[in-house]
Amino acid sequence: MLYGEYIFKAKDLVVQQLDNGAWYLEPDWKDILCRNNLDLNEVSDSHLESWYELEDVLVLEVDRRNARDSKKEAVINWLYDLITSNVEPAVLQEETDYIKTVMDYMKSKNG
Repeated sequence: MLYGEYIFKAKDLVVQQLDNGAWYLEPDWKDILCRNNLDLNEVSDSHLESWYELEDVLVLEVDRRNARDSKKEAVINWLYDLITSNVEPAVLQEETDYIKTVMDYMKSKNG
């Protein structure tokens, strides 16, 4: 079996997605691969020599999928827009009103 075909099948079998959208590697991934006749020694054109190297590839695939599907950047951008369009102007207005009140008090006290 060629590496491309092997790794495609392996990823399809052992990289799974939770209901919340997060990707994970099945804890018993080696057993799943063996039960589906995906023996690492059957790969003819691969540089992978051990299960540990295959695990690294699978873990990196999980990381890639989680990074691709992450909503974190969208949430950060939404929060930034919220703060700059609503909170920041309100804070500036509060500060302006406070300074105006202090100035009025100082004028009345000196005048």
